[in-house]
Amino acid sequence: MVKWAFFATFSFIAAVGTYLFFYLGGHKEVTLTKTNYQALNLVFKEHQGPYHKINSVIEAVEKQADPAGYECKKAFGEYFDDPKKVDKDRLRAIGGCIVKQEVTKLPKDFFFKKVEPRPVLKAEFRGAPSIGPFKVYPKAMDYIASHRLKMAGPPMEIYQLLPEGEFLTEFLFPLESHPPSLKQ
Repeated sequence: MVKWAFFATFSFIAAVGTYLFFYLGGHKEVTLTKTNYQALNLVFKEHQGPYHKINSVIEAVEKQADPAGYECKKAFGEYFDDPKKVDKDRLRAIGGCIVKQEVTKLPKDFFFKKVEPRPVLKAEFRGAPSIGPFKVYPKAMDYIASHRLKMAGPPMEIYQLLPEGEFLTEFLFPLESHPPSLKQ
């Protein structure tokens, strides 16, 4: 009897795990490209707390898009702190929309900034953004370390819902313009 209960429990957990793995896109590839990324115009709000709760901040910015006169086809999050080194309630980020033009009239607690073109390691992933920290970040960090690159700022994630209902997330890891010199 105990064997059957154990087998049933194990089978249920394995089935749920397999379902989530495929549903969230865990089987999908991560594509890495070292490139120069174009300039970005960002409308955003600040976020402090667990990174997985930034969605409400992004939604608040998206709701202001039409009344404020800007189009929001791509959302983003920029993450300033390492969750392995900073308490969850002290993590800092910004989240909002990527827009085509400069926006000057914004409600209180909304901000605009322009990010100049820069070299980045771009990782593209067509699975759920929620598994990016587990699937994309380790692969990108390994690439940066193995190619002796140095990050030049916090990572940014750009979220886009594609027409076929699939998510595309671009993870941008800013890089120093010049590779580190080899000192002997």
